[in-house]
Amino acid sequence: YKSSRLMFTFFKNRRRQQLLAAAPSPSFVDIIHKNIAVYPLLSSAEQQRLLEIAKVIAGERSFSGVSHFDITGEVIATISAQAALLVLHGDGYYFDRVGTILVHNKTPKVKMVHSLGGAVLVEEDVPIDGQYLDQGEIRLAWDQVIAGCRDPHDGYNVVLHEFAHHL
Repeated sequence: YKSSRLMFTFFKNRRRQQLLAAAPSPSFVDIIHKNIAVYPLLSSAEQQRLLEIAKVIAGERSFSGVSHFDITGEVIATISAQAALLVLHGDGYYFDRVGTILVHNKTPKVKMVHSLGGAVLVEEDVPIDGQYLDQGEIRLAWDQVIAGCRDPHDGYNVVLHEFAHHL
């Protein structure tokens, strides 16, 4: 067991070094400039670190569109860069415990079940902007992702909120 863990760690670290060494594509950087309103407020060192972290998150996390929503470079770069803000001054954690990032085009409505001691409350058609799922997956509504990252003054960012569950 220990040797397989060491082997996995070796390959993970090697892959990360390759991701960190590669320059981000111009379109990746352009998307972050366009969609991450706080990016220009960061120091140049912080901007560089954010790009590095976002590249690793984008390269290692799995993104899946729900209900025929297409996962594009813009979706991956925008979500990865926002998540990177949470660990900008961290010690190398790249949201390893996050499973698939499920992205809906707009706010989905879901069935919520709440245990209330001996009773169960079932709510139908509950709109959610984002959700941390017990298996480690994160569900996000793209319309809310964009709204939160382009307006830093509204006090709400669904990506920051959902990824914070993994810290």
